[in-house]
Amino acid sequence: MVGAIFLALAILIAVYIASDLSAAAQTQVLLIDYRLAPEHPFPSALEDGLTSYRWLIEKCNFNPTQIALAGDSAGGNLALSIMLSLKKDCQPFPACALLMSPFTDFARKGRSLQTLAALDPFVSPELLKIVVNSYLPEGDCLNPIVSPIYADLSALPPLLIHVGSQEILLDDSLRLASKAAADNVPIELKVWQDMIHCFQLFAPHLANGRKAISEAGAFLMEHLPLKEED
Repeated sequence: MVGAIFLALAILIAVYIASDLSAAAQTQVLLIDYRLAPEHPFPSALEDGLTSYRWLIEKCNFNPTQIALAGDSAGGNLALSIMLSLKKDCQPFPACALLMSPFTDFARKGRSLQTLAALDPFVSPELLKIVVNSYLPEGDCLNPIVSPIYADLSALPPLLIHVGSQEILLDDSLRLASKAAADNVPIELKVWQDMIHCFQLFAPHLANGRKAISEAGAFLMEHLPLKEED
């Protein structure tokens, strides 16, 4: 019997990264098909994420310490939103969370949104504006549930952040890591030089992608229980 699982939170590219992470961490993965904006704006995705987390505990008999969260880009935001919602409701946290290029500031105040815009082939300031308007059409961009950079992160479980040095969301990761450290959250941050947004997708053809998956898998294994013998 496998003694742990991680809940993968992302959209199209997640199936590739999630399968690679599952192999690297030697554990199961639950990849959820959560509702998407604009048809289903906030808090639909958050509700689906929380439902999946609670299903693992209540129906599949996983202990929270046997569960990790992993998300890239908007999925990284969702992983943080889930943990902050659990904190608000005084519910138990997962063992840890892996955040790959997380979007943490819906107010879009990071300097790298402008300074690195010409280098990022995936994400642009214009695209982020569309994302925010779709996900949060009438909401508050400073709401800490959707913009975790403004949240009290204290008591959150260990976090690992991977981000590329040439993506406009670089400052979202740097600022989150600084805030987490100030709130006494165990935090590891790695900035991958010359890498772009969600470069782990290219792991089959990119050495840094494979290395990032391997290091992320080691992080998950460190914080999740070992596989139990049958």
